[in-house]
Amino acid sequence: MKKSRLFVIITVFIVLIFVLLLSSSFFTLAKIEINFVDNNNKKVSLSLNKKIRTQKQVEDIVSSANFDYGSSIFLLDKNKYSALLEYQNPYLKIVNVFVLFPNKLCFEVKERNQCCFFLFNNYCYLFDEDFKLLEILQEKEIEKDNFLNYNFYKNNLKINYFNFFNLSPLVLSQGDFLTENNLVFKSIQNFYKILGKYFTKKEIIENFKCFNIVEVSSGKINLEIITNENGFGVNLIIEDILSSFDKKFDKLINAFITLCCKEKIKTTYGILKINNNFNCYWNNL
Repeated sequence: MKKSRLFVIITVFIVLIFVLLLSSSFFTLAKIEINFVDNNNKKVSLSLNKKIRTQKQVEDIVSSANFDYGSSIFLLDKNKYSALLEYQNPYLKIVNVFVLFPNKLCFEVKERNQCCFFLFNNYCYLFDEDFKLLEILQEKEIEKDNFLNYNFYKNNLKINYFNFFNLSPLVLSQGDFLTENNLVFKSIQNFYKILGKYFTKKEIIENFKCFNIVEVSSGKINLEIITNENGFGVNLIIEDILSSFDKKFDKLINAFITLCCKEKIKTTYGILKINNNFNCYWNNL
């Protein structure tokens, strides 16, 4: 009997403490902190960024999320605020978010880098490595040599992204991810991660000339990767990218590197292809 009463008293005490914590102004959101970090999650200076370089820009980022200041720090929906910050600020990539008691919410972030673009009516749709739309600029405003180029082919004709997928340009706006509503890009969303295992970002830009997405038949799409002279002019072909793309691409890149290291002269200007059975074929032109 005494144990039961003691248990009830302790339970009531814990509940009271919890209620006091939730209602206490000492534990309500009062501050937001945004820190830019490197790949090792160590804090870095704003000066190292390309787009977000001033404290005023950071303050504007914080303002864009409409944080509910004064709400309990224990009840904050960190995922909601992270998603909102990233959507409102396309160049922002949140890698970590945590509460610093008693009243601060902290975000560790990186700046997204422009990686590739699609052309449409003299406009460039700029994307990062995660296929997030960062910005829409006039074609004359960008230096194309600094980007990876995508081409789209259907019925042996080169067309733009929107015609390839029968879409209106209005369906894309800053902050959107292609991987959320596009089966092709959802299939190849780890494309840059796989390349990054073998090449630096600079080497990718220098060695890979363009990426052709080719519809070979209804429901079957191939990816053709054209390398420039530094990549020995080899054309890499991944058949049926909607099926097991990551495994096919990883194996194909391994085969490409092996050929380049062992037989540089023989591998100049040829086609290296992987099929649905994960078999690689090399054919000198």
